[in-house]
Amino acid sequence: EAPSRTTFDEALEMGLIAPISSFTTEYNDSPSTANRRHNIHTAADLLNNSIARADGGEWSFNDTVGEANEEAGFQAAHAIINGEYDDAIGGGICQVATTVFNAVYDAGFPVLTRHNHSLYIASYPTGRDAAVSWPDLDFVWQNDSASDVLVRLSCVDGSVTATLYGVDPGYKVST
Repeated sequence: EAPSRTTFDEALEMGLIAPISSFTTEYNDSPSTANRRHNIHTAADLLNNSIARADGGEWSFNDTVGEANEEAGFQAAHAIINGEYDDAIGGGICQVATTVFNAVYDAGFPVLTRHNHSLYIASYPTGRDAAVSWPDLDFVWQNDSASDVLVRLSCVDGSVTATLYGVDPGYKVST
């Protein structure tokens, strides 16, 4: 029987929730990429502990992060714009979207909206990137399971990890 109140760690320990899927991407963590790292951490912080509601709830990257502008604390960093690399406010947030997308993909949840970049990115599985740009390009997925899904993100040692927690719907995914 579930208690009326618990911590995340206790809920994991009791088996009330479990990891459904997790995906990690790596980024260059050097002084020359400090702005990109900052943007990745900022977006990950904004997405961390967001929830996709059960029974058809939709989760949107743009709705959760908001506009990646200077007012929101984002900085200029490398981004892909019209098939070329250039600096843009929020450069690097697509890596966070891609990381979440791959966790969602591996979990088997329906993806409603996703866009590829205009350039191939070899560090991700082929065709499994998610370009985001306010307000036109968004990444949206649907939780069609009977349990809410908690989206947790962490950035450690040049990597960002997205983990989905809840009651595993048991979907089988093959690529």
